[in-house]
Amino acid sequence: MEALIIRGGNPLYGDVPVYGAKNSILPLLAASLLVKGESTFENCPKLSDVDTSVDILRLLGARVEINERTITVCADEVESKEIPCDWMSKMRGSILFFGAMLSRFDEGKSCRPGGCPLGERPVDLHLFVMEQMGFSVIGCEEDFCCKRAEKKDKKRKFRLRIPSVGATENAILLAVLTPGETKIENAAREPEIGDLIAFLNKAGAKISGAGSKTLKIEGVSSLKGVRHRVISDRIAAGTYLLAAGTAGGSVTVKGIDESLLRAAMPPLREAGFLVETFPAEIKLTRKSRPLPFSKLSTSPYPGFPTDLLPQFMAVAAYAHGTTLFVDNVFENRFSHVPDLEQGGAEIDVAGNVALVYGKEKLFGMHAKAKDLRAGAALLLAALGAEGETVLTGVEHIDRGYERIEEIFCTLGGDVKRQKEE
Repeated sequence: MEALIIRGGNPLYGDVPVYGAKNSILPLLAASLLVKGESTFENCPKLSDVDTSVDILRLLGARVEINERTITVCADEVESKEIPCDWMSKMRGSILFFGAMLSRFDEGKSCRPGGCPLGERPVDLHLFVMEQMGFSVIGCEEDFCCKRAEKKDKKRKFRLRIPSVGATENAILLAVLTPGETKIENAAREPEIGDLIAFLNKAGAKISGAGSKTLKIEGVSSLKGVRHRVISDRIAAGTYLLAAGTAGGSVTVKGIDESLLRAAMPPLREAGFLVETFPAEIKLTRKSRPLPFSKLSTSPYPGFPTDLLPQFMAVAAYAHGTTLFVDNVFENRFSHVPDLEQGGAEIDVAGNVALVYGKEKLFGMHAKAKDLRAGAALLLAALGAEGETVLTGVEHIDRGYERIEEIFCTLGGDVKRQKEE
């Protein structure tokens, strides 16, 4: 196991390149199972979740080649219809590989996926989608298998109880090769779903409604291999910008369009940061102690993203005032709070609501990242703190950020990675 050693107090200055989105490349790699020939993805991030996805593809029999930031997949020889449980447990996104397998073979066997411990995250919506697409779901609490009796050429219409990103993606994967028309209502609208649709349509799919609450999919008989550039990671970009909010200085993220972070722009300006936008880049400058955010409440896209809430809380911990945070997506989004309090932060939590009382100073701490975004928040807080922070649980951070210590060192921070004793 590894730890990050952060000595805070250094303002950050410089540019950070932003590569492909974690939440986009995972469903894209799953979709490659449906394609005849080679699927080539450019602008790929180098993350542990991507490594796990590549391992799953190879385990199933796909040929995968990696050349710097380009990943090429040929799944023509895949015959396996089962993903072993030890691989499903490594990340939440593995459920998409199961959905793609069902779409390709009309049957499959696996178990419940793993991922960050963000509270109750049932797979009931995924199973609901599978049943709506004609699959019989048989299983116990952990393991389950699915089989479709026949692919009927007919119209299907169903509504998701909540606009779940994963369930929407699985519905798309299951419908794209199913004869007839499938209409999905209350679909998620995240940009990463639009990226999946763009790739599939290039490959020969017939999907309309990207960016809206209703998707219509006309099933096709096959998909062909194409080249596709993965959209940039809006959550990584927001995290790097917010580092200047805790540590001070000026950070520019390059390779990201402002439209992907539209919901985050007003709160940043409200806090007194100078935010400048240019074609494919955003610059944030902190000139003084931040002001509090009036209230930040998460909701599905285009609302404020839950994956940025912990990082905004790290900034609010330094603010000149009090901020109310409400997370309406996950029930355990505040796992970083006890560690922030150890560093001197003052935060009250009640259920999905947190009240952050800003402090002029925070101090070094011994902290542990319990999930991906909680780890990012603790790291941001440590960059602005007095003294040394030892942050463990780095494997969570590596799931969504590339060698993050190198990025912050390039900007002038003091962050080192070392093996835990």
